[in-house]
Parts: sequence; C-alpha cells; structure tokens
Amino acid sequence: MTLARYAFFLCANYSIDISAVQIPGAQNNRADALSRLQISRFRSLTPDADPHPTPVPQIFLSPFH
Repeated sequence: MTLARYAFFLCANYSIDISAVQIPGAQNNRADALSRLQISRFRSLTPDADPHPTPVPQIFLSPFH
C-alpha cells in the first residue's frame, strides 16, 4: 500500500490520470503465475526473464510521509 499511496500522491500532485484494467489470467499467463507465486511456471513461460529479482528502492519500503 505504501507504493500505491506514493503513486496516488504523485498523480494528484502532477495532475496525471491513470486507470487500471483487469486482464484475465487466461490471457496473461505470466502475471497470473507470478501473482500465485508459481515461479517454476513463470520461468517456463518466460525463460528469458532475469533470474535475479529487482531490488525495491528503500523509499518504497518506508512509511509514507
């Protein structure tokens, strides 16, 4: 939620409109596998994905001020 609040703050501050659209898992296999923590399935669907996770910047891990 910290990331969502920060994104909302930035959008409100800079008058940016965003929208979200749900893509059914059957049409978005990679995201569906990740959301279910099915890492081996994700790897088989995306063999060229970086094997190392991208670190989350510390600013997004601390409480929003």
